Amino acid sequence: MNSKEIIDYLKSEASEKYKENVIKMGIPEKFCIGVSTSTLRKFAKKLDKSNELAFELWNTHYHEARLLAVPQGSRASPDRCSANIRL
Repeated sequence: MNSKEIIDYLKSEASEKYKENVIKMGIPEKFCIGVSTSTLRKFAKKLDKSNELAFELWNTHYHEARLLAVPQGSRASPDRCSANIRL
């Protein structure tokens, strides 16, 4: 599965209820899809671990995709990760 297919799946599982909750927590609306944490956890177990996929998911800027990216990229090089940090 690639990042586009994952985002499409997340959008198919989206709910306005969960999107409103994420927005209340301070995530900008344009960066949230609205998928429940339990759905994300179940889905994460199905994904193969890949640093490339993790970086692709992270770069979508969607909150839910970034939650999926963290366990994926656990062995990523610090240099590559720091490239996305804005000061």
